[in-house]
Amino acid sequence: MLALAAALTVGIVACGSSSSSTTSSGEATESSETTEASEESGGGGETIPNLTFSGFEAKLPDCYEEPKKENITIGYASPTKVNEATAALARVVELEAEELGGKVIVEDANSEPDKQVTEVQRLIAQNVSAIILFPLDPKALAPVLKQAEAAGIPVLGIAANSFEAKPPAGFVSQVVESEGESGFLAAKKMAETIPQGSEVGLVNFSVPVPVIERYIEVAKEYAKKFGLNPVALQSNPSDDITGGEKAMTGLLGEVPNLAGVLAYNDESATGAHSVARSQGKEVAITGNNGGKLGYTSVESGAIIASMQLSVVDYGRCAVKGAFDLAQGKKVPIAVRGAANNVIEKATVSELPNWEEQIEEIFGRS
Repeated sequence: MLALAAALTVGIVACGSSSSSTTSSGEATESSETTEASEESGGGGETIPNLTFSGFEAKLPDCYEEPKKENITIGYASPTKVNEATAALARVVELEAEELGGKVIVEDANSEPDKQVTEVQRLIAQNVSAIILFPLDPKALAPVLKQAEAAGIPVLGIAANSFEAKPPAGFVSQVVESEGESGFLAAKKMAETIPQGSEVGLVNFSVPVPVIERYIEVAKEYAKKFGLNPVALQSNPSDDITGGEKAMTGLLGEVPNLAGVLAYNDESATGAHSVARSQGKEVAITGNNGGKLGYTSVESGAIIASMQLSVVDYGRCAVKGAFDLAQGKKVPIAVRGAANNVIEKATVSELPNWEEQIEEIFGRS
């Protein structure tokens, strides 16, 4: 989760069109359901159901159509650029716009909702051809979104609505941050690691951020479907490693036989491991985001996996969609970007981090 803006977060797979036919004037096409085919090996030698993620995210196109190259200027209203994920996202937006022959004006809200309203107003005043908006508070932005509409400037969101494909009023379309998929992948990895019926806890953020709520909702749902027993939830009060330690202390006090923890970010997961180790307990822990801390925590054995958000793909898709809108094309109401990666012992040395992905795609970072 691109946290409080890192808590708001956000592979190296190029964007492309999809066979799904959802448009900005339609609804998402239902195309996949949870399936239970053969069984897979679980953590205690048992078998676990072979499930497929069936959340609304799974039904969306991967990306927008490739736009034609054109010398146009778009705007990007970033929630913040001070954390690793959102900094990478802003850089990708800049580079992708250049690749398409245009440029982007980037405004940074520094995690302040009121400041983000002002930055969108600045972009409108500069008469950009389209605006990409990663909203801190969609409700607070409603008036300025009406101003953009009145000016004839289409607005495309990133993670504007975490619970359904349709973006909030004022957004033509959105790139969905696939937290539901991450929750599914985390639950699956946990079920592959610990015995069926094991008690697991979850760690969320004390601030009710929609992308985090979506992650926790799906992680809990699929933990049950995979045969685990999610029994407790504690909150990280500070969105960092220290807050993760506090949450884990609460979980272990509540659940003495805790076998696993599904944490909403790598900071919480890393803090949870520190407490478990200090109490002499072996607890399997998953993180989320897949930034540098996720890599180092997997390498050290502190956590069993981190779900890596497709931040680079989110940025590339958002720019393609903004160019499509500026060029008068119809676009889907939502796209999802590339599938998220699982950083674990078997893949940690092979999967490129966001900086490496940017370098590989654009030849510069």
